[in-house]
Amino acid sequence: MKKIPLIALFLLPITIFFAEPAAPAKIISYTGTVQFPWLTDLKKIPALTLYYKGALVECKDGGYLFTDTEKKATFHLVITNLQKPVANTIEHVEVPKGSAYTSYTLTKKPVTASEDTFEETWDIEKKEGYGPYVLPKDALIIVMDPRCIAAITTTPWPKEGIIMKLPTITFKKDATHDANYNKSLLASLDLRPFHANDISICNKQTPKSISAFRK
Repeated sequence: MKKIPLIALFLLPITIFFAEPAAPAKIISYTGTVQFPWLTDLKKIPALTLYYKGALVECKDGGYLFTDTEKKATFHLVITNLQKPVANTIEHVEVPKGSAYTSYTLTKKPVTASEDTFEETWDIEKKEGYGPYVLPKDALIIVMDPRCIAAITTTPWPKEGIIMKLPTITFKKDATHDANYNKSLLASLDLRPFHANDISICNKQTPKSISAFRK
């Protein structure tokens, strides 16, 4: 009798990895306030002009809010009078030659409110000068004569929260600005080169602000 060799078939286990769906980006809210101490009626507070990453940020009744996708360890706040760029496509926003600016570099630091409560606040480094000065692309820009600023103060916020409080800005009594002109400064500009590598989300406060910033 012939012996027929048997061929054993082995089934090897195969592990299949399923990619987990990406977690939605956490939205961090940045809030701030402005004060005009001599005005007791909030409705009389000037409608200030603020820009963040090219988008117009609404400031109403002394308060403003915008969003991003990260808690920044360092934040830039610049107060200056801008001029409308002569070119339609820009790679950055710049304080023009001879114009005054005040720049605040905010560095996040921890503070202990109690044994069970942990908060954060800002260390503030102030710099004053005259243009030309290229503004950091993630700076919050307040279009105003920096000489109108009387004080800037910080307020702590809970460390584990999703809200970060920017410093309160107090203005002098003679603070003035042209809101209609300021709001048109960056409108209709092609800011895509300025934000080419930027993937964060900026909250557009009003439908009008969308036209000021498009990728």
